[in-house]
Order: sequence, then C-alpha cells, then structure tokens
Amino acid sequence: ELLNPEDARYFILRCKKRGQKPVNFIPIIDDDFETFFKKDSLWQAEDIDAVIDQDAGRCCILHGPVAARYCKSDDETAKEILDCITQGLIRKHFFRELVCSDT
Repeated sequence: ELLNPEDARYFILRCKKRGQKPVNFIPIIDDDFETFFKKDSLWQAEDIDAVIDQDAGRCCILHGPVAARYCKSDDETAKEILDCITQGLIRKHFFRELVCSDT
C-alpha cells in the first residue's frame, strides 16, 4: 500500500525538525543525506545495540564538545582516548565488585 504524498512529506518534515532527537535511520535520499547519515551515526555512538552485531568498530566515534572536555592534550589519538575510557570502566567495575563483596 502506498503512502499519501502529503503524509510522506509530513513524515519527512517531522524527521528533519530541529531541536529533537534525530531519527535513527535515513528517511530519504536527497540533499540532506549527509546530515541524516551523520545523525544516524550519533545514535550508534550512543547505543551499541544500534550497531550491527554490537561491534563498536563499525560505528563512527564522534568527537563533540562533551568528548573534547575530557581530552588531555590537543594531539591525543583516538586510541589514547578509548584506552582511557576502557581503563576507567575497568576500575569502576572492580571497585563495584569490591564494595559488593564486602557486604
């Protein structure tokens, strides 16, 4: 069954609306393809379940203002950033295990 053209236009306008969480798909291949492509990768960067096979190597790692706040130097590599995150998660996990095992 086909969509009414007015409904299809309305849907695309809703997908493009500013100020809302971007859609996690590319609704139309047009002049805004690159914008939707980048916004789709934002979902993947935030939610590993949105990535094929939950493989973080398949998604873009976006370096926005929040991530930049945690950089230690101007020339820090992606590997160094990810290693720091990994070590922090490991420390957090082991600390939680220590606290839980003491009770």
